[in-house]
Amino acid sequence: MIRFSIIIPAFNSEKYIGRCLNSILKQNSTEYEVIVVNDGSEDDTLNEIKKFEESLNIKIINNNNQGVSCARNIGLDNSKGQYVIFIDSDDYILPGYLEYLNKLVANKEYDCIFLNYNLGVLGKIHERESCVFQISGDVSNEKTMEMFLEGKISNSPWDKVFNKRTLKEIRFCPGITVGEDALFCCQVLSESSENYIVDKSFYVYMQDTSGVTQRKFTAKKLNDISDVMIKIGKIIDLSVYKKKYHLMVFNQMVGYIFNRRFLSNILSNESLVFFDSLKHISINDIGTIKKKYAYIMSKMILMIKP
Repeated sequence: MIRFSIIIPAFNSEKYIGRCLNSILKQNSTEYEVIVVNDGSEDDTLNEIKKFEESLNIKIINNNNQGVSCARNIGLDNSKGQYVIFIDSDDYILPGYLEYLNKLVANKEYDCIFLNYNLGVLGKIHERESCVFQISGDVSNEKTMEMFLEGKISNSPWDKVFNKRTLKEIRFCPGITVGEDALFCCQVLSESSENYIVDKSFYVYMQDTSGVTQRKFTAKKLNDISDVMIKIGKIIDLSVYKKKYHLMVFNQMVGYIFNRRFLSNILSNESLVFFDSLKHISINDIGTIKKKYAYIMSKMILMIKP
């Protein structure tokens, strides 16, 4: 039986993929398959992956470079496990991860499992200080969606475990440069009813590598994040989550509005989603001082915006 399908998209990851695959080798479990999608790497990534062919139950899929969303979708389409785990090629997992998950799902089948994670910087692990789950246990679908909109459950797919039955035909949207993870997670959460939160950390997210998460601002990103927020608004029940949804829009878009292209951003059609959400939240809903300042500036702009 294949319990877990571990999907790893890899692009020019020759420096890190070995560490990632080694961390799977150290797991005290054999009920898994590893699917590495080599997304058109131009370095020695493929040869590094092949070093693990004999020691890991690994499937290597070579693909022309189409981006992380396509790579993850290819992994999903070729997966056979009951549950799906995503790992970015420049990150890794700690010993005991699969063993813990095996024990957790032995007596009950879950739709989604949410875990804490660690930050890795310069080879050292730092425990995450925010959005930490303090206790483990079952959590309702309504509470899960609420925590997602509040940012207490991250947009990322790699700190979660997904039941294949829940994913159905849900896939990542190719071509979206930002927000694709949030849209995917929201779609899955809308289909989930049996959820579990874990107060443990097994995933190490490396912040100082040149992985897929490092991004620069472009006009397309503002367009994409605006489009994603509109799509999420159509997925969730706004009669229940209206205020929390608009707070999510503010938190997700504020960095794209207050950017070096500030004037063109606030005059763009994409900014309408952001400024509309301001009407539904107050400064007391905003978390950080920096965002409170941005909120005040936004409200002032809203008063004079044509």
